[in-house]
Amino acid sequence: MSSKQGEFVGAIDCGTTSARFLVFDEFANVVAEHQLEFPQYYEHPGWHSHDPKEIQDYHKGITNQRETTVAWSRKTGKQLCRAIVWDDGRTKAEVTLYEKKLADEGIEVKPGEFQKGPEAIRNITGIPISTYFSAIKLKWMMQHHHEVRDAHEADDLLFGTVDSWLVYNLTGGVNGGLHIIDVTNASRSLLMDLKTLQWSEPMLKFFGVKSSILPKIVSNSEVYGTVTKGKPLEGVRIAGIVGDQQGALVGNKCLKAGEAKNTYGTGAFLLFCTGDDVVLSRVPSWTRHQAHICTGRIK
Repeated sequence: MSSKQGEFVGAIDCGTTSARFLVFDEFANVVAEHQLEFPQYYEHPGWHSHDPKEIQDYHKGITNQRETTVAWSRKTGKQLCRAIVWDDGRTKAEVTLYEKKLADEGIEVKPGEFQKGPEAIRNITGIPISTYFSAIKLKWMMQHHHEVRDAHEADDLLFGTVDSWLVYNLTGGVNGGLHIIDVTNASRSLLMDLKTLQWSEPMLKFFGVKSSILPKIVSNSEVYGTVTKGKPLEGVRIAGIVGDQQGALVGNKCLKAGEAKNTYGTGAFLLFCTGDDVVLSRVPSWTRHQAHICTGRIK
């Protein structure tokens, strides 16, 4: 964005309970800011949902809550059910099912070659099977919402996290909107290979997910497109996407291997910079999540 006062950068920060829009000048000073809370839905104990349309309406670089899963129609551009939030615990049965499948059948890492046990999935994705991650939430949607299941079978389903949903709608929606996801959000899906930074065919086969529903994986720093005609900020370039916690790691200048930060918000998140190497944590349980830090040059 530009004006007579100079160049500006706008950022959408979509968190768990609210969305903020901030405008920065060329010296990273905040010159304008506005924040709105959006409704939270707790239909049953342990459940936590959002209405994707409400997130869209309450909202240009984007930082967002990770893992929250959105499913919508390729033909209509409309959501097929409420989004399942990152901290939702309804998918415990699916976790048990896929842990058993991993133990009994394993993952076909190469044609005819199977690997079993937790290490098999962690070696590809860096994270374990958990209620936390997007693929498990997507499978729950397919199991419990026939609209999602039918759309998947008919190649009408589009899957994404909050960044995908926002960019899709900002750039035109059903009329040519971009279907993308950045590497930090993709790394929390259980579907991305941490070594190639692309969707993993073995993981797609393991979960029974079609590649046609997936957004294109992009870097954190490039011009993806522009805000479509008729939208506020029409013509503004969208040039950055990052998951909130990885963004906080960089924002706290943890750029060298061994540097770490802890963020306290709706949850508490410790992230540790591993430098250029993929380092798999040996800490048990879900605290061993491997995060992929932003790509692109930091000046």
